[in-house]
Amino acid sequence: MQGAPIYTSNTWVSCGGQSVVMRTDGSLSCHLQNMFADQTAELPIQRLPAKPCQWSPLSVVPDAESLIGFDSDGRAQEWRMATFLRDEPSAMEQWNQRIALLDLASHFAIRQVVENGLVHSPPWLKLGIATNVDLQQDRLANRLQQLSKVERLTVAAIIVDALNAAHHVGLYHGALDIDAIWTSGNFESLVVQIDFCTFGSSPSGSLERFDADADLVSLQRLLRQLLDFVPRSHALKCLGGRDRVVLSKWLAERVSDDEHLPTLSQWQSILGAFLPQHEMLDDNSLDSTAETTGGLLNKNALAGRTHLLGRQPAARIKQESLEGVCLGRFRLLESIGEGGMGVVYRAVDQSNQQTVAVKVLRLSGSDAAHSIRRFRKEARLLADAENEHVTKLIDVGHEGETHYLAMEFIEGVNLKDWLAHHQPIDESTALRIMEDLSHALVDAHARGVIHRDLKPENVLLKLREQDIPDGLRIETLPLEDFTLKLTDFGIARHAEQSESMEVTKAGAVIGTPRYMSPEQCRAQKSFDPSADVYSLGITFYELLTGDVPFVSDDLMRLAGMHCFDAPTPIQQRNARVTDGAARIVHRCLQKKPADRFGDASQLLTAIREITRGQSSDIEAHPRMPDHDVGKLWSKTVSWQLKSKPADLWPLVSNTERLNEAIGLPSVEYRTEQDPELGTRKFGEFTLSGIRIAWEEHPFEWIEGKRMGILREFETGPFKWFLSTVTLQPTADGGTELSHRVQIEPRNLIGRILTTVEADWKGFRNLARVYDRMDRAIQGRLTTTEGKDAFKKVTPLKPKRQSRLRQRMDLLSEQGVSASVVDALTTMVTQWSEQELAQIRPLAAADRLKVDGADMIDACLLSAAHGILTLGWDVLCPTCRAPASRGSELSDIESHTHCQACDVDFRSNLGDAIEMVFRVHAEIRDANTGQYCIGGPEHSPHVVAQLRVAAGECLQTTLDLPIGDYLIRGPRLPRTQMIKVQDAASPSSAEFVFSRFGSADHTIKLRSGSQCITLMNDLSTLHVVRIERMIPRDDVVTATMATANPLFQKLFPRQTFAADNPISSETMSFVATTLNETDRLYDSLSDEAVYRMVNGHLKLISEVVVSNGGNVVKTIGESLLAVFPSRDQALLAARHMRAAVQEGDSRQLSFGIGVHCGPTLVTTQNNRLDYFGSTVRAVLALPQRAGNQTLVTAPVFSDPGVREVMADAMTEIETMDLPGTPNLLVSKI
Repeated sequence: MQGAPIYTSNTWVSCGGQSVVMRTDGSLSCHLQNMFADQTAELPIQRLPAKPCQWSPLSVVPDAESLIGFDSDGRAQEWRMATFLRDEPSAMEQWNQRIALLDLASHFAIRQVVENGLVHSPPWLKLGIATNVDLQQDRLANRLQQLSKVERLTVAAIIVDALNAAHHVGLYHGALDIDAIWTSGNFESLVVQIDFCTFGSSPSGSLERFDADADLVSLQRLLRQLLDFVPRSHALKCLGGRDRVVLSKWLAERVSDDEHLPTLSQWQSILGAFLPQHEMLDDNSLDSTAETTGGLLNKNALAGRTHLLGRQPAARIKQESLEGVCLGRFRLLESIGEGGMGVVYRAVDQSNQQTVAVKVLRLSGSDAAHSIRRFRKEARLLADAENEHVTKLIDVGHEGETHYLAMEFIEGVNLKDWLAHHQPIDESTALRIMEDLSHALVDAHARGVIHRDLKPENVLLKLREQDIPDGLRIETLPLEDFTLKLTDFGIARHAEQSESMEVTKAGAVIGTPRYMSPEQCRAQKSFDPSADVYSLGITFYELLTGDVPFVSDDLMRLAGMHCFDAPTPIQQRNARVTDGAARIVHRCLQKKPADRFGDASQLLTAIREITRGQSSDIEAHPRMPDHDVGKLWSKTVSWQLKSKPADLWPLVSNTERLNEAIGLPSVEYRTEQDPELGTRKFGEFTLSGIRIAWEEHPFEWIEGKRMGILREFETGPFKWFLSTVTLQPTADGGTELSHRVQIEPRNLIGRILTTVEADWKGFRNLARVYDRMDRAIQGRLTTTEGKDAFKKVTPLKPKRQSRLRQRMDLLSEQGVSASVVDALTTMVTQWSEQELAQIRPLAAADRLKVDGADMIDACLLSAAHGILTLGWDVLCPTCRAPASRGSELSDIESHTHCQACDVDFRSNLGDAIEMVFRVHAEIRDANTGQYCIGGPEHSPHVVAQLRVAAGECLQTTLDLPIGDYLIRGPRLPRTQMIKVQDAASPSSAEFVFSRFGSADHTIKLRSGSQCITLMNDLSTLHVVRIERMIPRDDVVTATMATANPLFQKLFPRQTFAADNPISSETMSFVATTLNETDRLYDSLSDEAVYRMVNGHLKLISEVVVSNGGNVVKTIGESLLAVFPSRDQALLAARHMRAAVQEGDSRQLSFGIGVHCGPTLVTTQNNRLDYFGSTVRAVLALPQRAGNQTLVTAPVFSDPGVREVMADAMTEIETMDLPGTPNLLVSKI
């Protein structure tokens, strides 16, 4: 950066909303207007002369590609890619909000985003760079030891000031340390830059756990490093003795949280004097032992200094005149409510112009700031849970001594006003309100947070639909039109004085005595969540009777009634109250906390036992049909196995293999559509000479723990059959595997078949197979037993062995490595006949420990030489299992129906079609029979699948690791996202089917053990799945296959139907074209030019094939090639350039373009061809490349190509290409 030529003119430009002047020496200076003072400070911004963008890679953050250089106007910038945000819409929204806050913060030391490109693909940001700041060399971590003491104090002052400006508008750093800060220059021209856009500071780019308290902890840790000399210095001239002692104490403290850390205001009270605009200090003055005045700050040493750049403490705001005032980033519009704790205003969030509710708190006393900090911390914990029945907290802040909370704005009415129009309400409505209220408190109580001010006024009813029917008042609408929201969380506990009955100067009581628990009335210093349970009991009593149990105008008398008087039994006040509801009220209102429900979770369980009945347990699933107990046959056998449950599960749950291994015949399946039950599956086979038909209900399973299947028979020897398998870990690291079979025979033949087939044969065969599985996992199968975990594989007959060796030799002759040939031979000779009916190349490569690309090519050659046959599976996007199969691509329809899920889906998507193989009939027999459908092995991404009957409330425990999950049902209209994280989150969640997927947030759970409750309040049975949200990486899609040159060479007739083009998610292309061909034709004969061009294209084509690509077409002097991946395309482009330089056509000038994106694949003139904006764009790139290579952002931002690009990228610019405007392009 240094030593570059500069402009010599004065020019005014705009920079981040600030006025920027270019001095006559060519540097830039940014004039920052302080919002509290009529003074400005200058921050220079680096600039170089205008020229094409020059960029070079810079490793600034771990999760994003970062490039540094100069834009076309010569301004130094950093171009930061955020590829990982493409699949994180919630994180993308948070980052856009963060950028808006950066603009509002507008502090000279905070790096500004000069251009937001998060809407592009890939997402990116451009950040400004201050003059003379080298992002590679000037990190504070690198320069710390070079800074003098006064420079360190100045840097510390600027950091605190910048953080204060950020917190003022609700912007939190989240990863503040010496690696996120840059500094350059000396004391007279010190520049500090703080990066608030560190993508790597949170998993998946999420910012939701960033808060002020975390910043305070990080700040203290940072300042302890930066100012480590202060505690060791006995005297500092610029610091009074008391200030030095206090600062030393703050720096020396090591605390695990923010409870005892100094606030930003406290840091500023000492460090503010060292901001850049104060008079110059030097180390001599710092180390002087000159006398100070009374041990305080030496006023003479700081004479004439004023705080110019930091935010001045705001004056006390008169709370009676706040309309139109800005508190932080919130502009107050009008007062909409008032209570004992403060005034609520309708306000506008100036970062996104959304309407919010801002509550201005009435706080007094010396512990107000401490109370607010504690509330901020616990409110953030609640915000993480995103409980649908708790008002969402947006921010907590203060303006001077005015503290405020910003929350979501609720368009609705509070419960007290609603009740005034609906009393009396029936018990079912009261129970529903109490159920939602208890649900709102569950997450809080799990974290030890107590509300302490529960009452109908603090319960808001949010309209589900914003439009109110004409002529109706909102208070008159039924409860079904609202969502209950509990508000004012935590204020009563953390913002009040210790005496809950304290009277303010105005004579008002803090809190609501009518709803207070006895322990609150006694002003106990500590209590537990049962205090909230008491308040809920008072509320429940009021809902059922129309009034609270204790009423008095005398506050002390009212407190005594709570502590000592028994309430009038509720059934005397309202005879229609049921015994169950009366028992709940009675227990809630017990005087002793130990006699109440312990917390909201226990209360919620009791309420749901009334509204829903007793929750069923997974142990009762699958449910047995109604039956005659006297005729029931049941047998359970357990085996002690040495393998772990996680290792046994993939084998035990593979019912397709298991049923065949224990000797059951294959099944003929059919499906029927039922208007109420959806898809119904029916099976039929012959057992002991008797034809048996049944309806097969969906499997139920919890991964690694249990699975079960129910079959019901309309006719024949059985009424129903139920099989359940459970796996329990044992103390020695093994597994107790239990298998229970229950059958109700219909007649004598059924009883005989049960004894022979289920008891004698079935359990004997199960014992044999389970033992073999265990020994296979342990590696204890003998050579004669083979390697298959289910059964011994019959060896090939000599004739077939000879045929296989001959054909494998052909593979070796065609370049297939010996290791891959050996792996293929093992597969064909040792895998079972069932496995050989569907061979998936990448899954086989993983199992056989060979390279995936080599296995794909080997399978293609095997299909060409009669070892395997080629086929196609159309994968259902819901269950990911094959919905249909075929041998020709051209036979695939545009839409396919999945019978298992009862859904229609687009099947003309390249990523929905999988290339599979089957062993050739001349080599081995493949068992294509179906022995089971819908089992866990068909859907390995499904963690749990459960059948929940109408009206059933089912509870189950899962062990979900960290990750993203999806809950869905084939006939439920919506899906629900779940995020499991290693953070403070609930360990339980409930999903009510009628409200399924209606939450406007992702449900969060803590990793480990989770309790999931599924409540089917609908009229029909539903099957629900919990699925991992991970892409399958073991599928060779039709897109990948058609880009493989060997595939097109061996199977030229495997093409898509011309009238049914296939949509591909992403394909990678390289296009080339020769330049100045007119000059060649002018100087050479047509024949000579033809030979030259043809030789050039032949050379380029050879490079394409050698890099795993395929030439799509050549047109004149241009060529288009397709590749399976971005990195292969880029490597091919570089190899093309090298090959031409080494060959006979080095004098030719040619351009190369590399691009990727969605594409349409179809067949033209019996060849695969590609269409769409991606192809149009890549074909235009070589014409603009000159004699260089242009690579687009979707390619160079991909992590897989970073190493390839690291030493090659020189310039980046924006191009408008056909069908793709404003595309970032790099020249290499």
